[in-house]
Amino acid sequence: MSLQATTMLKTAIICPDAHLRDQLEKKLSSTGRINILRVFDRYPDALEVARFARVRAPQLVFLSMETLKLTLETLRTLEAELPGVQVVAIHRDHNQQGLLEMVRAGVRDCLFLPFEAAEISEVLDRVCANLEKRRISLHWTGSIFSFLPSKPGSGSSTIAMNTSTAMAKLLDERVLLADFDLTSGMMRFMLKLTQANSVKEAAEWAPEMDESVWPRLVTTLGNLDVLHAGPIGRPFRMESADMRHMAEFWSSMYGAVCVDLSGSLEQHSLDVMHESKQIFLVCTPETASVHQAKEKLAYLNTLDLGERVRLIINRHSKNTLISPSQIEKLVGAPVQAVLGNDYDGVQKALQDATAVNSASVLGKQFASLAASISGKTPAASESSSKQRIGWLSNIRLRTVSEAKA
Repeated sequence: MSLQATTMLKTAIICPDAHLRDQLEKKLSSTGRINILRVFDRYPDALEVARFARVRAPQLVFLSMETLKLTLETLRTLEAELPGVQVVAIHRDHNQQGLLEMVRAGVRDCLFLPFEAAEISEVLDRVCANLEKRRISLHWTGSIFSFLPSKPGSGSSTIAMNTSTAMAKLLDERVLLADFDLTSGMMRFMLKLTQANSVKEAAEWAPEMDESVWPRLVTTLGNLDVLHAGPIGRPFRMESADMRHMAEFWSSMYGAVCVDLSGSLEQHSLDVMHESKQIFLVCTPETASVHQAKEKLAYLNTLDLGERVRLIINRHSKNTLISPSQIEKLVGAPVQAVLGNDYDGVQKALQDATAVNSASVLGKQFASLAASISGKTPAASESSSKQRIGWLSNIRLRTVSEAKA
């Protein structure tokens, strides 16, 4: 079957001219072929266009030529975010200069008042034919990473915050840090966030979540968005369906998502882990912490989540009694990274409500961790083996040597 016969075209209208906009809406509604997702009464900025395109994925956009500079900027953003999206220029009359610029930019269809039904029908037929030839390419790039402490006090929140901050600097895409420790989440305190909304409001909005609601729920810090867990004493139950809705939304919005979990293995934490690409089990080189890590991995194995688990060994020093390779063997999961113990640096960062100094040894370890997770390469100055401790490759080599011995 052709596209014309099977679907309503998912459509957006971007038009500051109220009369032009109203007339077009009426005529499009009468065709029975259009599903209007959203009407913009102004030219949205690039970030808003990108968010809308990723989340709602319109097939067709009617774009006003009222302000040609803004029209062309919007057109470029749409094509970058949704290759294959069909754009129809609209105007009150035949603006020759505007038409020439739109044609140069790749737009092939234009409509003018009074929007005759026959002309609209012809344009929609061409749009459908073009969509048959060139399907829209969606950018589903998001990857969710969970940070799970083996026991309270393992430093999982510090690692999640610093790693997500490093990823936000490293990636060309936006990164989300979500605090899902709903009983004692630390991100609001660690970053001194004043946003009133939290995970609770995000869960309530999840079924209807869109790019216009989301910015009211998060705090934006450069390329990083932060969703905090809310104040203590505000418990609520998050439904599994709401978690799935949020995960789908995140995947359309972010290049990477770091979720800080409580370690209590509540249902919502398990739901997050089921949506995660990898689960980072954070432990320290102490017997109790290693034991708890082993217990949690055993439980996650029963849920078919064990293969996603990687260890992050925190607060490692030369004097620790259990080596990273021994921890790897005792717990039964591969080590992703080994992080040093910089108490003063972490405390200074907490006082300043920021990430650990990126020039410090620990800061460079976080940059390397972010690179290993995302598959990106950090700056050469940040990758010296003398400035970081025990990465996975080193651990593997050491393990092989021990086995041969």
